[in-house]
Amino acid sequence: MTARPIKWIAFAVLLVAIGSVAYYVRLMFEGSLPVPQYVPLGFFNLRLYSLMMLTAAFAGYVLAQRRRAQYGFSESEIDTLFFLCVIFGLIGARMHHVLSAWSYYRENPELIVALWNGGMGFYGALVGGMVGALLWAGRARKPFLAVADFLAPAIILGQAIGRWGNFFNQEAYGVPTDLPWKMYVTPDKRLTLAEFYHPYFLYESLANLLVFFIVLYIARRTKQTGVVFGWYLILYSIGRFLLEQLRQDSSMWQGFRLNQVLALVMIATGVAVVAWGTAKSLRDGSSHDRVQNANL
Repeated sequence: MTARPIKWIAFAVLLVAIGSVAYYVRLMFEGSLPVPQYVPLGFFNLRLYSLMMLTAAFAGYVLAQRRRAQYGFSESEIDTLFFLCVIFGLIGARMHHVLSAWSYYRENPELIVALWNGGMGFYGALVGGMVGALLWAGRARKPFLAVADFLAPAIILGQAIGRWGNFFNQEAYGVPTDLPWKMYVTPDKRLTLAEFYHPYFLYESLANLLVFFIVLYIARRTKQTGVVFGWYLILYSIGRFLLEQLRQDSSMWQGFRLNQVLALVMIATGVAVVAWGTAKSLRDGSSHDRVQNANL
């Protein structure tokens, strides 16, 4: 069998799989089918939340390996970089969540390490992951912003996939709604008496997917250090700021939604990074072509 028929068969199988998943998700949205929270594997139950986080990390890793030649990275370098980013990202994500709900965890300290129950703050994950990237960049003698540029498409792809973990945990949903795409939430997970809510996780997942394609396009078109990462910060945070208004479980700070405040900080940071990278490129012609030879 030639390569072309195999590709068409694979494409057809993929369409059937996507259609099947969409059908069952629609039934779950309607409340006709219960939302599963785990997959029984005999000797233990694999939480679907954890599975989506693993899938998100794996997708980002595969993408990074496919793009590494453009930045002059070796396969083993990507392995080490991703290991550090994931470990520090998990720590940062959990710290963000725990600190934003400290009154609860102060009374239930044993639940601080219960990652399988959900509870991850993305901005904490981003800061933690960037700490891991900074440590790796320093050891490998690579420019940090060039490393951040390289990671940006992988990060946002992982976010688009990882948001589906919230669906299986029945969390991060929006305000009540009667729209056709409303999502049923089980009584034990509701914050109000309503049965159907905005599928916030889906809105953000689709927004992240759009940002992924934009950031990937920018990455292929520019060689200015910092610009890809800066635009990632700007685009993601704009979407997060706008969508956060729909959430019912937002943490508050001084009367403001904490994640909206953080989004504004990240937008300002992204603008500064893009401006710096553009000015530096115009001044000395820096580009990613030199990343493998550059020293910090």
